[in-house]
Amino acid sequence: MASRKALLLLMAAAWAALAAGCNWFLDTVGHAGEPCTKGDICVDGSECLDGMCVAAGDGDGESEGSDGEDGDADGNSDGDADNDDERAIAGLVIQTWAAAPTGLTGCFDGDNARVNCADVGGGPPAPDCDDGVVDVRADYCGQDAQYAQTRRSFEPEAQSGGRAVYDPATGLMWAVEFLDEESHQDANRYCAELIYAGRDDWYLPNVHELRSLVNYGRTSPNIDTTAFPNAPSGPHWTRTTYTPERGNEAWTVDFAIGYAYPFHDSEKYAVRCCRRDDPGAVTDAARLADMGDFLDRFANEGGDEAVLRDRITDLSWQATMEVGQTWPQALHYCEKLAYADKEDWRLPNLNEAASLLDYGRAYPAVALPVDAQQTMWSSTTVIGSPSAAWYISFGDGEVASADKTETFPVARCVRGGRENVEVPTDLGDR
Repeated sequence: MASRKALLLLMAAAWAALAAGCNWFLDTVGHAGEPCTKGDICVDGSECLDGMCVAAGDGDGESEGSDGEDGDADGNSDGDADNDDERAIAGLVIQTWAAAPTGLTGCFDGDNARVNCADVGGGPPAPDCDDGVVDVRADYCGQDAQYAQTRRSFEPEAQSGGRAVYDPATGLMWAVEFLDEESHQDANRYCAELIYAGRDDWYLPNVHELRSLVNYGRTSPNIDTTAFPNAPSGPHWTRTTYTPERGNEAWTVDFAIGYAYPFHDSEKYAVRCCRRDDPGAVTDAARLADMGDFLDRFANEGGDEAVLRDRITDLSWQATMEVGQTWPQALHYCEKLAYADKEDWRLPNLNEAASLLDYGRAYPAVALPVDAQQTMWSSTTVIGSPSAAWYISFGDGEVASADKTETFPVARCVRGGRENVEVPTDLGDR
């Protein structure tokens, strides 16, 4: 847990970045004199220049926008704190986003066979699980594919010097070119020094950003192969390092199945770089702050039956948890849940569940009151092994899978969520 002094320093750095027009959702790294990567925010307010945190200049001290007139002391613009695309949290105006679609389109029955979703309750846009019959329809109703998700599309960017694709769902541009095997240090250096497709502001993605590319409806590789031809399967490095106690490890995302695991930073894995546009141009669905409680991210609502509303994703989470459930039991529990005067609860899909993970902490790796040893089911089946479903670990933030018959400690239900905001078509020189 960061000290109060460190949090205050971090707030100062974040506010300075915001006033300068930077994207708040950045990785935070070391103090002045310590290494960094292009796009980082150094924790003491210094700047990341030429791979090193450098003490910032005196500046003009303004913190209300470039002309000092566009924001008030609460970070609001023109008094509109409830703008559809922005919310004020802890004095900062941040962009909100919808969890990326998982890509899974099929449903599965009790024999782990792929079936028409109508056979287990129908949908999308939503299933009807209450048919009064306790059978496979009731027991396996509420799966990922039974709820509507935004269809994913990638836009090719025709530029000299390399091919890139733009993802409207996240506001990120991705290099089509990749490297097969590099250490973590060399991966960071490669992306930071990359000049490609007419740009020189590439960086190694964090774990949330890279996971946004995973298509859980396919395997080996589980990525859009039209947008990313010849994409390698297996682990890819992210810029996100592991817990301080194991500082020589960094997170990877696997593109054979979809796992997120940490490995020793000397191991050699694939590298894919990304960059971002002006944060004001699009909603950035992948940029999750790695300091959830610092942002006062969760609003406690619901009265006697508490509901934790995520101010970033607008997902509303059941504050209490059902314990000791298999995957079918977890589906059934959430579909039948009547809680806080609402009955449209569901078991979260993998990307909704993983949006809770906070890689700036560990044990637990989530800014919620949970047992660090707990794991939580998602509604997403493992497409290459349909007897298994995806789960997240509250301990260290792993995204992994387990047999659907296993009993897991937690089923936490969700409802609502933001719809993806329409992306402007005129974004200038991306």
